[in-house]
Amino acid sequence: MTRSTALITGASRGIGAAAVIALARHGIALIGIHFGHDRDAAEQTAERIRSRGATPVLIQADLADGEKAAASIAYAWRAAITANGHRGTDVLVSNAGINGAQALAELDTVTYARVQAVNLTAPLFLLHHLSDSLNDDRRVIAVSTGYTRVAAPTHLACTASKAWLEGVLRAVSPELARRGITGQTIDATGGSSL
Repeated sequence: MTRSTALITGASRGIGAAAVIALARHGIALIGIHFGHDRDAAEQTAERIRSRGATPVLIQADLADGEKAAASIAYAWRAAITANGHRGTDVLVSNAGINGAQALAELDTVTYARVQAVNLTAPLFLLHHLSDSLNDDRRVIAVSTGYTRVAAPTHLACTASKAWLEGVLRAVSPELARRGITGQTIDATGGSSL
């Protein structure tokens, strides 16, 4: 199965950068590199995939803006696909995430809301905005955390957001499966589900 387009959030460094480099190595032609604030890191990652023959598309958005950021990313990504002569999205990876480490006694509404916006709201609405342009028989991946399966008393907001994200992907799996689109959550520590 040929795949030609992939969009990865939080792709300027870390797991996201490794993912886009691997995708370029495996022949993905057009790769969306979403980043929040570090344009220099995004440009360095773009250069690394360009050297592997892929065309990078840098897309900046602060995922703390939730649905608004998701809509902005989707709009920019669709425009890039069209401008580069491709059709639809073959691989969508929701990788970006923040921790907001706080124990129960420290939990505050501002931190909690920011973690939910970045880790759950933005990925859910990005999938919503791109769902009709996902190509059949392709992949949707969400990077989660092992905290959803082990006690992590100082990671409450992150645990909640990632557990909900796993649940959301599970909930939409039957709808996506009708088009041959498979969904998977990958634990950032190496495990996977769905």
